[in-house]
Amino acid sequence: SRSATDKEFAWADLILIMDSTHAVELRGRKLNGKVGRKVRWLGAVLDGDPEIADPVDFDAAATDVVLERIDAAVGRVAAALTSAYLQRSGDDIHEPVPRHARHVA
Repeated sequence: SRSATDKEFAWADLILIMDSTHAVELRGRKLNGKVGRKVRWLGAVLDGDPEIADPVDFDAAATDVVLERIDAAVGRVAAALTSAYLQRSGDDIHEPVPRHARHVA
């Protein structure tokens, strides 16, 4: 993995962080205020602690628990974004995206 660049942070509509190390890193980068308003805790859409630990040093069972939390949170965020998109645009989310509107990461 790698840290996002300042340009990528400026481009993003939403920046999801999982743990306090992400929050500390972002505060330390002194990004402009517009970027700061885009930052949200991924785990905030779940019950309990909004922080989702980095499972890099966890055993398999603990990693599975973390991955289940990530999967649940991403599912909720995706559903909320889809709902907001449909309410704003009135478009059918299943219609093909015009080639000029696609973003390739």
